[in-house]
Amino acid sequence: MKRKTKAAEDIYAKALDIIRKAGPDGILQKDLWKILKVSSREGSRIALTLEKRGLIIREPVAQDRWKTFKLVATSSDLKVSLETVEGCPCFSCMNLSRCGSGQHINPENCEDLTAWLLKDD
Repeated sequence: MKRKTKAAEDIYAKALDIIRKAGPDGILQKDLWKILKVSSREGSRIALTLEKRGLIIREPVAQDRWKTFKLVATSSDLKVSLETVEGCPCFSCMNLSRCGSGQHINPENCEDLTAWLLKDD
C-alpha cells in the first residue's frame, strides 16, 4: 500500500481550508485546482479524496456547457450542547432497549417524546 507523504497531506489540508473559507456557497472544482496550481486530474483526485473522507460534498453543476463540481465543506463546527437534549424522555424510558423504528414501541408513536418535542420553553 502506498503511503501519502507529508507534502501530499498538506495539499489536502490546504484544499480543505480553501473550500471551508468559500463558505456555504462552496467553490467550483476547477477554481480550486487553479488556486492550488495543480492539474485538473490532480484537483479531481484531491476533491474525491476529501469527499471519501466525509469532509466535503461534491455537487455536480453545469457552467458554460461544461460539467464541473461545486465543492462545499461539510459542517464540522456544529456546536452541540447537552442542554438541547435535557429532559428528553428517552433517557429514562423503561422501553428504550425495545424502542426502534419499525418496532411495536417506536419514536414515531411515542406520546412522551412527542410532548417533549412540542414543549414550548
